[in-house]
Amino acid sequence: MNAVHLPLLPDDIKAETALTAMRWLKKAAAIRQSGNLHLVSAGAVVVALANRVTNFGYVPLKSEVREVTVQDVSRWGLDTVDPHQTETKYEQYLDHYGTHYAVVDSVPGLALVVTRHEIEGNEINKSPTACYCVGVNEHEHNTPPTRDHDTCHCTYEILCWPPVR
Repeated sequence: MNAVHLPLLPDDIKAETALTAMRWLKKAAAIRQSGNLHLVSAGAVVVALANRVTNFGYVPLKSEVREVTVQDVSRWGLDTVDPHQTETKYEQYLDHYGTHYAVVDSVPGLALVVTRHEIEGNEINKSPTACYCVGVNEHEHNTPPTRDHDTCHCTYEILCWPPVR
């Protein structure tokens, strides 16, 4: 389990604004509020922007995110101030609902998210890069390509925001 603070953003903002929020907070994902909560990766936003998608609400989702309720806290014995104090209970809770992410608490613009596995937390708890491979795993590409739409070592296209000229 891991606990990470992520931008909490409405779906009707510009995709570039969402990416800026991720870059300011040095997080490779954000939580999108659109009725339900969803995790959106920085890579998906970069790829969407490179493909001229301007609205955050149209960026593909990575995963649904459960919102911890007062009833959940009581039923499962979850610590919402320091989730690591009840790590095993959070893991059981996430497994029970078949999800990898849950918002424990939030204030306008910011959410405390727990992840089922530490590696998932590590993936979102780092600075987003400017370039991403559009392959199945949508992995970051730290070495800027020499031109826009270059090809990654895994044979998929690399897209960047802002575009490489």
